[in-house]
Amino acid sequence: MSNILKPKGGVLNAFKCLFITIVCVLAGVTSLYSAGEVTAWGYNSDGQLGDNTIIDKWEPVQTHNITDVIAIDGGGFHSAAVRSDGTVWSWGDGSDYQMGNASPADQHEPCSTWISDVTTVAAGFGHSLAVKSNGTVWAWGRGANGEIGNGQNSNQSTPVQTKDKDNNPLTNVIAVSSAGGFVSHALKSDSTVWGWGEGTNGQIGDGYAADRNSAWQVGTKSGNYLTGVIAIAGGNFHAIALKADSTVWAWGHNLYGECGDGSSTQRNEPVQVHGGEQGGTYLEDIIAIAAGPRYGLALASDSTVWGWGQNSCGSVGNNSDTTCREPVQVHGGEHGGSYLVNIIAIASSGNHSIAIESDSTVWAWGMNARGQLGDNTTDDKWVPVQVHNITGIELIGGGDQHSFGVGEVLTAVEFESFDAQSMDGYILLRWKLAVEVNNIKYLILKRSESNENYDLIAGLEASGSHFYQYKDNKVESGHWYWYKLGEVNIDNSVSWHGPIRVKYVGKETPRSIYLDAVPSVGKTNFSIKYGFTKSSFVSLKLYDVSGSLKSVLFEGNQKHGSYSRSLDLSDFSSGIYFLRLEAGNIYVSKKLEVL
Repeated sequence: MSNILKPKGGVLNAFKCLFITIVCVLAGVTSLYSAGEVTAWGYNSDGQLGDNTIIDKWEPVQTHNITDVIAIDGGGFHSAAVRSDGTVWSWGDGSDYQMGNASPADQHEPCSTWISDVTTVAAGFGHSLAVKSNGTVWAWGRGANGEIGNGQNSNQSTPVQTKDKDNNPLTNVIAVSSAGGFVSHALKSDSTVWGWGEGTNGQIGDGYAADRNSAWQVGTKSGNYLTGVIAIAGGNFHAIALKADSTVWAWGHNLYGECGDGSSTQRNEPVQVHGGEQGGTYLEDIIAIAAGPRYGLALASDSTVWGWGQNSCGSVGNNSDTTCREPVQVHGGEHGGSYLVNIIAIASSGNHSIAIESDSTVWAWGMNARGQLGDNTTDDKWVPVQVHNITGIELIGGGDQHSFGVGEVLTAVEFESFDAQSMDGYILLRWKLAVEVNNIKYLILKRSESNENYDLIAGLEASGSHFYQYKDNKVESGHWYWYKLGEVNIDNSVSWHGPIRVKYVGKETPRSIYLDAVPSVGKTNFSIKYGFTKSSFVSLKLYDVSGSLKSVLFEGNQKHGSYSRSLDLSDFSSGIYFLRLEAGNIYVSKKLEVL
C-alpha cells in the first residue's frame, strides 16, 4: 500500500512520494483487520479519544464508529479526521464549536462535521482546518486571534472559507497545519506558504509580529518570499518548513531554540535550521518534519530522527531535559542501539513525540503525565519507548496530550474494551467483547493506594456474552484504585488487560453541576460561581494549557447548593487556562483567557 502520512501539524514529503509497505505477521492469534481504523491513547477529559468515555487511557483503545480514515489530527482537546469518501468527523471538546456542526457540545464519539469533499485536515488549540479537493481552505471553531482566516476575529460554528489579505479565497492549497496554538498555515501547489492567526511571536512568518485574520504570504517584509517548500508543520508559537532541496527553515518564538538556528532570538521571518550534531553547517537530507509546542523534529533520508528546542519533558529524545538550540539525534532507548533508526514517519503532539519504524512498530517519548506515550505508565520518557498493543499503523499524530494511530489495525477479536466508573456506593467494572472465543473465566485483580500488590477479588465464569460487569463495593470515598482483568483461555493461559485507574468519590454523587467564570476586574480577576444538586467530595482547580496544575481553589466535602469564589490571575502570564470542577464522578471545565 502507499500512503502520505500526516504527522501532527505537518505532512510527510508528498512530492518525494514515500511509499510505505507494512506487513504484519502474528502467529497463533485470531485477529480482525480493518483498514483506516483509529486507535487512540492518553488524555481523555473531553472525549478526545473517541471511545465514548472521559477516562484517560495509558494504552491504545479503539476510537468508535469510524473507519476508512485517510487523514487525522488532534487539537488542544479535540480531534478531527477525514474518511476516504471526503467527509470530516470530529470528537472531543466542542466549547468553541470545534465539532463544526453548529453545536458547542462535547462529543465523546466521532460526529459528522458539516463539510464534504475534503482531502486533509489540521487541528489547532480550539479550531480546525480542512482542504477541499478544489484547493480551497475552510475553517471552524475558535477565531479570537483570526485563526479562521475569514477577515474576522470571532468563533465560527460551522466551516467558513479562508481568504487572503486582499479578501480573495485562498486557493491551490495542498496542505494545512495548525498545532496546539492559535495560528494556521497553508502550503500552496506553487510551493509558497501562507499564514494567519496569532502572530505576536512572529509565528505567521511574514516579517512582522502581529495577528492576521486573513492569509499573508510567508517571507520577508521586503517581499522576498519563502519558496520551494514541500511540507509545513506548526508549533504553538513557531512554524517549520521543508524545502525540495531537503533543507529545513523555521520562524517564530525562539526563546527555547525552536528555530534551531543556535540562538534564542525571535524570528519574524524564516531562517535556516543549523546542522548541530549532524555535522554540517545546516540540517540537510531531510524528508519529513514535525513541530511540537516549542520544539521541532526532522526525519532524515537515512531513517534517523533529529530534534531541537524545548526539552524539559524529554520531547527531543536525546536522554536529557536540557534545551537544544540546534538539532541533536534522537537516542535509541528501548529500540536498542545508540540512536533511533529505521524510522519511516514522525509526529509531534503536545510535548511528546511519536515515530513509526519500518516494521510498523510505534515508538514515543517525552511528556507522559496522561499516558500519551501508550506504554501503560505516566512517567515522562527522555528516550523512545514502545507503544503497547499496536501494530499495522500507517498514520500517526495526536493532540495536546493524546495520540493516534491509523491503519490496518490488528486487534484480538475477543476483546474490545475494559473500563471502570465510580458509582453510588461502588465502583463498576465493565468489559466488552466482539466475539467470545476460547475463554472459560475472567479474573479481576485490584490494588489500592496503601497496597501496591494486586489481590484477586473475583473470578467470573464465561457465559458467551458480549458484555460483562462487576461491582466492587469494598471501596472508600476519596481513594484511588487500580484494576486488572485476566482472560483465562481453555489452555489455562491468561491474557491480561489494564491496569485501569479510578477514584471512588463516595455514595453521594451529584446528578448535575454547573460552573461559570465572569471577569470582574479587567481581564485578570474572575468571579467564580458553581454548584451541584447533591452533597459530594468536590475539587475546583486551575490548569494551564499543558495540563499542569496552577492553583487549587477548593478541595473537600461540600453540601449541595451554590457557591462563589474570586480568582486573581494578575500574577499569571497571558494565555489560556482551564478551571475544572469535579463533584462526585461528574466534572465540568471552563476556559479562561488572560490578556
